[in-house]
Amino acid sequence: MPKDAFGICLMDTIYDKREDAGRALLGLIGAAMGSEKPVPIGSYKGLTVQAIFLPLGQEFHAQLVGPGVYDVPLGADTLGNIIKRPLPR
Repeated sequence: MPKDAFGICLMDTIYDKREDAGRALLGLIGAAMGSEKPVPIGSYKGLTVQAIFLPLGQEFHAQLVGPGVYDVPLGADTLGNIIKRPLPR
């Protein structure tokens, strides 16, 4: 895959377009609402992608998990959620 090529796997489907991946991500984050723990929803560049709902702030976040955990708050913008930079935790 070229250095600037995009690819993410969400629930066994590979997305190579950021906007399609963003739509899929928003469709999957609801799985986290009923869980007290992060819910694995895919993978990205060797990292596990998981969704988590933070009830206190009523926020959904995506987390990239590998040697560390990188947290990304999610909004309603499908493309914006895919191009955000994760926050190290």
